[in-house]
Amino acid sequence: VTNGVTYLNGNTIVGSSDEPIETLEVRGNVLSTGQYYTPVNAKGNSGTGTVTFNWNDGNIQTVTLTGNCTFAFSNPKSGASYQIIITQDGTGGRSITWPTVHWENKTTPTLTGTLNSKDIVTLTYDGTNYNGLISKNFGTP
Repeated sequence: VTNGVTYLNGNTIVGSSDEPIETLEVRGNVLSTGQYYTPVNAKGNSGTGTVTFNWNDGNIQTVTLTGNCTFAFSNPKSGASYQIIITQDGTGGRSITWPTVHWENKTTPTLTGTLNSKDIVTLTYDGTNYNGLISKNFGTP
């Protein structure tokens, strides 16, 4: 450990595991010769209750709709983008009650209802509001 930087198995860790701080902050440009990615967090099946997306679990999360449900969001970061990959189950026709989201054309979108269909919702958080777009009906042609 040197000035709060730990080297573990060839990885550099800023901070410590018992201190909930940001991992890394860069002021200036960042050049990467590799990929920037976030692991996909699978929420599993929705059921008919509330599905809470904790953005600390990752910027890309998936859920399979097994009933009509309500979505809730927690721990957003201003300027961050988030994606939810939504899959209808083998029955299809499931719907979502959304928290406050500013949608394109000021209209809450309707999901693709066919069985096993997949829609992708992209949310951008501006520090106050979620602004959302939906891409619909992904699957094998």
